[in-house]
Amino acid sequence: MQREDQRRSEGRWVVLPSRADWDTNAATDFKRRGLFKALVYDLKASIAGRFEVPTRPALPGVGKGVKLTWGTPFVSVFVSDTRGLSSTPQLTLDGTPLGFRNGSGLAGLDGIHADAAGLAPGTARALPFSIGLSVRGTEAVDFVPLAETAWVTLDSTWPHPSFAGAFLPMPRDRHMPRDRQDRPAGFSARWEVSALATKAPAAFTAAAREGRAWKGDCRDAFGVRFIEPINVYSMADRALKYGFLFVALSFAAFFLFELLKSLRIHPAQYLLVGLALALFFLLLLSLSEQVPFALAYALAAGASIALQGFYLSHVLGSARRGLGFAGLLAALFGALYGLLINEDTALLMGSLLLFGLLALVMTITRRLDWYSVGPVDPGRPRS
Repeated sequence: MQREDQRRSEGRWVVLPSRADWDTNAATDFKRRGLFKALVYDLKASIAGRFEVPTRPALPGVGKGVKLTWGTPFVSVFVSDTRGLSSTPQLTLDGTPLGFRNGSGLAGLDGIHADAAGLAPGTARALPFSIGLSVRGTEAVDFVPLAETAWVTLDSTWPHPSFAGAFLPMPRDRHMPRDRQDRPAGFSARWEVSALATKAPAAFTAAAREGRAWKGDCRDAFGVRFIEPINVYSMADRALKYGFLFVALSFAAFFLFELLKSLRIHPAQYLLVGLALALFFLLLLSLSEQVPFALAYALAAGASIALQGFYLSHVLGSARRGLGFAGLLAALFGALYGLLINEDTALLMGSLLLFGLLALVMTITRRLDWYSVGPVDPGRPRS
């Protein structure tokens, strides 16, 4: 009598899209709470593609005499945070509308899935699909290419994109050097990623078949960051970084007045001038939270220049000298503003500014006998 050995095991058969075309548009906006704001986007995605379903899957360990019992097939869409779904996604598979349910149906992945009970394997066929998706998020959007060929087109109203990840927008034809266009009102970018260029499909398939968790935020992801290159806090921070140089240059000009005009200036007066300069940066930050940065800078600089011009008119012994020093401060404030708004050429402008100031000091003091410089006689009248 022959003994029959019966064993049962469970597994998954994973079919990835042979092609997936993403047509996406991201409209950006700011959400405000009090003085603070956050950049958010509303992404509308239209996904079209197809699944190539073979007659019988090539499953490891499945041979003759093995009976396969199929469960209910389902389609999964992975979303890193389903709280960002702003409307009910729509799925059409092989001409049949299907409804999504919560959860991806796979371990370790967030998302949604739709049961497709009438699509059990049996005959080889191509199943076209389309998905309509709306997602809200902040700062960045990323894609993970799981199809054999993935096309992603992204249009946005944001003018400052920062493309990141394993793949950058690639050339499309000879008439467009790079498949990316920056426009005053936004940008448009397009990626094409083949399964031969990424390990994501193989890694996902292996993890899904074995029931292991797979990290969807893998190194093969790509996308765009909606960065704000210049905001009031970054501008104020950059101004503060130049602040030590700014105060040093002001003190140097103050010292030249004292030296060339044989004046006596007390250290306390240096301290007051330094405090007035330091308060400029505090005024700049506090005003820029309420009004546009350019206006805040003009108000803070104007207040600092007026205060020091008035004070130094008495310290330096005449209104003309005080106004002269105020004019020098105005030139320094103007140069600092130029450094702040020209991020790409800030180093060049700063280098030229320092070289020009050094040349000016050397020209003014070229005939000065430094050995004769000493304490000024208190009884000597000011010139």
